[in-house]
Amino acid sequence: MGSIWIQLRAVCLLFLCCIRTAARRVVSGRDATKRPFLVEVLQLFLRTGIGDGLTVPIEVGRRRIPPTLIPPALRGALHGPELVALGKRQAELLRPRLPQGATILYVHGGGYVACSPATHRALTAALAVESGASVYSLDYRLAPEHPFPAAVDDCVAAYRALLAADSNASKRIIFAGDSSGGGLVMATLLTVKQLGLPLPAAGVLFSPWVDLTFSSESLHKNESTCYLVPASFPVYRHAYLGELDPREPLASPLFGDLRGLPPLLIQVGGAEMLRDEAEALARAAEAVGVRVTLDVQPGLFHAYQTAVALLPEARQAVERAAAFIRTVGTST
Repeated sequence: MGSIWIQLRAVCLLFLCCIRTAARRVVSGRDATKRPFLVEVLQLFLRTGIGDGLTVPIEVGRRRIPPTLIPPALRGALHGPELVALGKRQAELLRPRLPQGATILYVHGGGYVACSPATHRALTAALAVESGASVYSLDYRLAPEHPFPAAVDDCVAAYRALLAADSNASKRIIFAGDSSGGGLVMATLLTVKQLGLPLPAAGVLFSPWVDLTFSSESLHKNESTCYLVPASFPVYRHAYLGELDPREPLASPLFGDLRGLPPLLIQVGGAEMLRDEAEALARAAEAVGVRVTLDVQPGLFHAYQTAVALLPEARQAVERAAAFIRTVGTST
């Protein structure tokens, strides 16, 4: 019953956001932003949800986040989700009915304090179907109960488990993640390199949060065009890092040694608050010889790919990411 209530609450909020967005456009007499109606609705919906979560303890707020459903059009093309053990944790496994050999280790976002494989199921399902890859969506430990570096340790353990199953698997494994999950992808790549383990084939980053020093201009410049709530940033950072230095490379991989990393695809919204640090990561990686594909989509908000079930621009972004995954995951 709890899950049904959370879903119903989310549907009601989404409907209310549609009404509020339409009313604002009527009152203004024109579309002042020139942005698609659904983009504005989703931005308001997500911002309202984050703001609501900040009014209660983190442990309570995370329980209000609804799971996302696998789009009906994708169900027939998938096996799962199946809950499997992966390293120290569990993961949701989604397998395409027509596999093409690659494996994705997916790390969800949520500011290191919230969300789960269930909240990102629509995106991981779309990635599995479009890329032909089996997707392991990791249920890593969350802060504040499990602060840094617990999540990084869980990701590394999950990767070790995939390698143990197949000694040649690294050539077909792609790390992928959104927001703080993108930061964890980068932290895991840095750790894997430090440990001397075989590196995966590539990393796919959707709006990665890779700079916990809050130093990028877009955090302020794009505040009105992104759903992220500025007050949430210090709350999430403190829950994850406590009093540790936010320039620690495994917490802020933008400051890490990026030499020798595999190819990266970085997708980011042009109107989002984390745009500058995603672009800075691309520049830093390219400067040390990493092959980077930077995909900046004007007018779109943070981690817009998670709205793949609703937003055409998100579906197109997933298709581009899937094309990248097919190339790097089946090239060896």
